[in-house]
Amino acid sequence: MYANTTPVHADSMAKKLRLLTRVRKLLRLARDQDGLPEGDAARARAREMMARHGLEAHQVQVGGEGAADFIHRQFDLGQHEGWRRALVDAIAEYFDCVALYEKDADVVETYGPAHCLPQVEYTFTVYLRELVTRWRSHVEDLREEALWASLSRRQQLEHREVFCTSYVMGVRDRLKEDRRTEADDDPSSAASAAHQRRELERWMRRAGVRWRARPGRIHGYSDAGYTAGHSVDVDPALRPGAVRRKITG
Repeated sequence: MYANTTPVHADSMAKKLRLLTRVRKLLRLARDQDGLPEGDAARARAREMMARHGLEAHQVQVGGEGAADFIHRQFDLGQHEGWRRALVDAIAEYFDCVALYEKDADVVETYGPAHCLPQVEYTFTVYLRELVTRWRSHVEDLREEALWASLSRRQQLEHREVFCTSYVMGVRDRLKEDRRTEADDDPSSAASAAHQRRELERWMRRAGVRWRARPGRIHGYSDAGYTAGHSVDVDPALRPGAVRRKITG
């Protein structure tokens, strides 16, 4: 009944993008701190990672933006479903970004380093494509067993919701485990990422973005369901009557 949670192509792609992000961050630091001990250490670490993973220089070229040039972007999730929000939330966390949602909106507001947000969007579409493929294969299996036709339309939709939720929970857990492994292997990078996340949230608040924290746990499959654990309302600026400013870039 549940989606197969064995790591597959989408996980490998996410990990590769994460690796490229880490190397580029080190190269930006080396460029910004050129001639200083911190810059030399960053350059050496980047070269070691490139050699270990077989990366070429053209794959990790950096642009003109700095490592902490934060921006705001929007993209459409496609439909208002809790598991979609949960998926992009997990991916944003994986890339040291933040994903917020207006209540009942299909558009996600993403905040983070300029070079990371496109990767969040691309990774979401890859996982979504993989999920669609898995779901269609699952339905075909049920049809071969003469089970699909025995379900009512409501039961089919409920089955699809559980299947998609199971898939997303598997993705979330694997991405979290990958970050834990990364932190064990490279504590200094983990500390740098945590510092960058704090800077991002300070930047968001200075720009007038206010948000409510998510509940501390998922409420199972209640009426509120998986959505309750991941919905986030973005509050307006603190001054009465003020309009929340959009962050451009």
